[in-house]
Amino acid sequence: MRKKVTFQRVVSLGAVGFFTLVVLGALNLSDLFLSRLGLSEPGGSRWGFSGASLAAEAASGGYEFVADIDTLMYHVEDTLEEAIERSEAKKFKTARRKAMVVAEFGNLFTHVEEHKNNPKWIKYCKDMTTAAKTLAGAMKAKDPVQVAAAQATVEATCEGCHDEIRDA
Repeated sequence: MRKKVTFQRVVSLGAVGFFTLVVLGALNLSDLFLSRLGLSEPGGSRWGFSGASLAAEAASGGYEFVADIDTLMYHVEDTLEEAIERSEAKKFKTARRKAMVVAEFGNLFTHVEEHKNNPKWIKYCKDMTTAAKTLAGAMKAKDPVQVAAAQATVEATCEGCHDEIRDA
């Protein structure tokens, strides 16, 4: 008999498991991840929440970041770079997935305690998510001109935030 998925069960996976679920939720692979852990709903039906909704619930008091913001930011930069490299190599499916992970980082960053009440920070996070989703769409379309434009927008969003908030 399978265990019912609850927020507490997902949190019990620890930070790595939780973050994996959030990222996989962005990639529509979270059902597979949960089924491998024996946490899928009986009958294999959708379990009614996404990685993003888990992150939102967690931010309301049930989740504590393990990695500091600088560590996560390095992964954003690396993941974006990998997405562009895969796109240039015409590996668009992998590139798109990496761009979606960058978008999910934007969602995650809205929950950083020291900045969650800063409207500029939240706007940059949402802009990062939107720009990375646009990048993923350009990669899905396999359009190098759109990819270049979307990449520039993601990078400009990151640089703007760093100039105005992080490095200010």
